[in-house]
Amino acid sequence: MYLIEKDYFGCHETTSLHKLLVVAFKDFKSFQRSTGIRCSQTKFVPNFVWKEKKGAIMAHKGYNGRVIAFWLADCLQRAVNRTVVEDRHFGQWLQQDGNWPREDDLLAPTAVAMRLF
Repeated sequence: MYLIEKDYFGCHETTSLHKLLVVAFKDFKSFQRSTGIRCSQTKFVPNFVWKEKKGAIMAHKGYNGRVIAFWLADCLQRAVNRTVVEDRHFGQWLQQDGNWPREDDLLAPTAVAMRLF
């Protein structure tokens, strides 16, 4: 949800969560193709990342969760470096619009922590 709220997959104020998750899933699939890591994860839907009573969650199978964590680590590192690549959807909207989020004190340490696991 952090990456959605910071607009890394499109403007969260003008685009529905469902559409942003479609873009995120396309990026996830591109990540899988570029790394050769495969899993059986189906498309991301709002119930996959948000429950009214619980807030932000991730609902997935065990191995799929590892692949998603690898993808999220890659996304966080790209956010720290403000790196956008042509075959990925991550950050494209921000790159086109020039609206990269302000520096976040937790972004870099979180990216490092995600890479360690």
